[in-house]
Amino acid sequence: MDSLKNTIDFDLLAKYLAGECTDAERDQVQLWLAESDENQTSFNDFKAVWDLAERPANQSIDIEKAWGTVDSRLRTGSTISIWTKISKIAAIALLVLGVGAALRYFLKSDADILTYQGATDKNVVLTDGSKVGLQDHAHLTFAEMGDSLRIVTLSGEAFFEVTPNKVKPFVVHAPLVDVRVLGTKFNVKSEEDGVTVYLEEGSVLLNSSKMSMTIEPGQTARCDVQGNITLMEKAGDNAAYWHTHVLKYRSIPLSQVVEELNVIYDQRIIISDEATANCLFSSTFNDESIDLIVEVIAATFNLTVTKQDDKTILHGTGCQTVD
Repeated sequence: MDSLKNTIDFDLLAKYLAGECTDAERDQVQLWLAESDENQTSFNDFKAVWDLAERPANQSIDIEKAWGTVDSRLRTGSTISIWTKISKIAAIALLVLGVGAALRYFLKSDADILTYQGATDKNVVLTDGSKVGLQDHAHLTFAEMGDSLRIVTLSGEAFFEVTPNKVKPFVVHAPLVDVRVLGTKFNVKSEEDGVTVYLEEGSVLLNSSKMSMTIEPGQTARCDVQGNITLMEKAGDNAAYWHTHVLKYRSIPLSQVVEELNVIYDQRIIISDEATANCLFSSTFNDESIDLIVEVIAATFNLTVTKQDDKTILHGTGCQTVD
């Protein structure tokens, strides 16, 4: 038989520890253990986590039942680890080895792990049909764990359009938080001081080391380095502007609109009076220049625009809309 060195099926190890192996399967595990000290060390780590889970020896491995238990616990608001939600086997693999190593270790040796770099792969289509847009410095890996899970590891920023599959969840693993979806559109921005998730449509579950939160379309949540997840106030549904090139504002204070435009377009736009800054602005811009956007804002509220060095100043007398 082919050597099992450096790879073994985690379901097989779980059956071995639970005493559910056939004679042939038990021989297979023992052969793998004898092949290297590394294999024995990995098994010892696996067993340590297994023992901590206090799994009854006579409990059968029933993935469908496990998922039923997970759904029940989610409905009652329990905050368990995202990997426990996926399956005990995957949870052990990830706890012992970490996400990157577990992908290679948990999957069959001939399985593909796809890797993408934002510098060269701006827009990619994954093997499940999901679409991903990557920022310049983003790094992404993707793999499918059999028939039960699609998993992405991400550093940097990416926009996802996930192909729906109710029986095969899609999980994005960022350094501080996991995002679990079935089919949806959302943006994930992973930075050293936190991870920000914006949901365009569908529903996603965020799970950190401390808590869980489900967000709705139009909401943005951020997870900090302590694992705290909070909803954020924002100027508009524009977290994915870098990918869509569309800006949407729906009754947003002009001060917040200008603040966001200054960041996106690297400008210094200033509103001269507080009354005008509080005016509510609504519009949609599709890959427009900052000059055109300023012109639309000025026309909407009958503002005067002046230039002073690198600043653009908006002068007005409050919310005088033009019919």
